[in-house]
Amino acid sequence: MVRGAFARFVHDHHFEPTSSATIVRDVLDYSAPFGPISRLVERAYLDSYLTAFLSQRAYALKRLAETGHYSSSLPVSSGSTWPLPAASMPAFE
Repeated sequence: MVRGAFARFVHDHHFEPTSSATIVRDVLDYSAPFGPISRLVERAYLDSYLTAFLSQRAYALKRLAETGHYSSSLPVSSGSTWPLPAASMPAFE
């Protein structure tokens, strides 16, 4: 992160192929910008919020990849064979 609401925010993705799938791990390293009380705020709120956020995002990406709906969510670049982007991403239940 160059600039933003957090004192430190690093988000990495790690991909591990297996015989039947690819395991994707999100690794998040962050610090809240609240001085001495930062760790308290992180434990009380941010840890669970960011874990839930990344879990929901991973679920949505997994569903897009497995259903083939991802092609309607990607932007079109010159020479691309993808269709035009959908007005919104598909809803999954």
